[in-house]
Amino acid sequence: MARRVRVVSALALAAALALAGCAAQQYDPAIARRIIAEKDALMTALDASTGAGRAAFLEDVRTASGQLPGRYWDGAADPAELGLAEGGTALYDLEEGGDEAAFSVLISSGPRQDPEGEDGRAPVYTCFRIEVAFADGALKVWRRDGSTSEDPGRFCSPELVGTLGEGAEAAPVVDFDG
Repeated sequence: MARRVRVVSALALAAALALAGCAAQQYDPAIARRIIAEKDALMTALDASTGAGRAAFLEDVRTASGQLPGRYWDGAADPAELGLAEGGTALYDLEEGGDEAAFSVLISSGPRQDPEGEDGRAPVYTCFRIEVAFADGALKVWRRDGSTSEDPGRFCSPELVGTLGEGAEAAPVVDFDG
């Protein structure tokens, strides 16, 4: 009997959260898979970078040929050249000093289908910030500071978002966590 009460209570709580708007938004599965794949590839590369030298890691952030997936945008080049409207990852806003560094990430799903099955609707995108700490000249630890449902555009560059097309939709990164 106590187990049934707990199950009913849990279901009631889940329904209340959904009605209050606290549940994660549902996305077209293809869109979600694209963003999750890009995000997970970056997280895996960051894990693999633990122990990398400071200079080598920062070079990986700045170059497309590094271990980190995505293309670096320095803020001066034409952001449309990154091709984010077609999908992908941009790394930008690199700040470094001493034993710390941080950079922002924008992941775009690429075009999505409209309800009639036509391609071409503006992408869904998510943004977050990566903060890293170095010890003895090597990457020791990293953490992600993500956007939330209250502020899904947090950490997003207006210039990069502007390349995605009218109707591009910001989504909190937590919506794409496993």
